[in-house]
Formats: sequence, structure tokens, C-alpha cells
Amino acid sequence: MGGHGIAAERVADLQEPVQVIQAYLRATYARDFVQAYGLISSEDKKVRDVNRSVQQRGAFNGFTLEAARKLSEAVDLEPQSLKGAGERVQLLVKYRVPDTKKIAPTLFNCDPFRLNALNGAERERLLATLAKKRQDRALDMIEGEQSFELIKEKTGWRICLNWAAGVKIPLQLDVSRVGDLQVELST
Repeated sequence: MGGHGIAAERVADLQEPVQVIQAYLRATYARDFVQAYGLISSEDKKVRDVNRSVQQRGAFNGFTLEAARKLSEAVDLEPQSLKGAGERVQLLVKYRVPDTKKIAPTLFNCDPFRLNALNGAERERLLATLAKKRQDRALDMIEGEQSFELIKEKTGWRICLNWAAGVKIPLQLDVSRVGDLQVELST
């Protein structure tokens, strides 16, 4: 991607965490949530098992998953800044992912029923089209930044999503316009 990321000597130290983040981004982009689950921390896995995690997020399957994986090969990232050291770090990365809105017509508008119904020759043509677009750098890309917390475990670096903290939903009540309202919050 080029740019002004972390100094080259630091990038060498971060090779494994960067690869874990890239694999995680590619898996989540492809909606391959089983593979993405394998890259998260054991702390998160205690909160939600793989089946529940995959069901909640709506994973692709069949040829739809295969095509999404092929497209996800174009996901690219560049480390920007690092906080922390040792067993727990926070890494800010710039990423580029294919623009699904622009590629959707090639993928039958991401309709899993149509994609999974393609015959072998049609599947091969579609995968070849995606590979050629990637090779020719003809995929429209979206850029962004995201910070990832990583934990060094026995099996290597893992993404920490902090599922134990739960989801915080901001709530704001304006009772100034309501005459007779009783509100109670419960956990």
C-alpha cells in the first residue's frame, strides 16, 4: 500500500501479528466465520462457541464461500502504529478491501442461491474473472483504518475482540416532552 507506517525494523518484529490480522480480515470479508473464529483469543472463545458465533453472523457456504475467498485474496493491509509490548499489543492498520457494491454484478449481486447453483464451467469462469481483475488491479477498493488488539498465546498471536465486555448500547431518554412516563432499567 505504501505510505508512512511503522519503521521497517518494527515491521519485522510484527510479521506474525500482521499476518494474523490479514488472515482475520480476509476470513471475515469472505464471511468465512469458522476460519475467523480460529484466529480469535481463547478469552473470546470462552464467551461464545464457534457454532453460536457463525450462526449469529451469517456465514457463506458452498461456491459462494469459495468465490468470496477468491475475492478476499485482494485484501491488503499496512501496519501504522503499535501500542503496548510483550504479550498484549494494539496495532492500527490501514486496509484495502474490494468494494462489494462495485463487484456485485459480477457475483450475481452476491445471491448465494444463484452462485451455488452455477455449474462447474460457470464457476471456473467466475473464479478466473475474479483472479484476472485482481491481477490487473481492476478491482475497485475501499480503504480504511482499524485498530486490533492482539494477545500472544501458546499457539501464537490471536485477535482479542473482548466479547466478555458485551455490547454497549447507548441509550438516551428525553422525558422533557412526556408527561406521565415511568422508566426502569434492568440488566
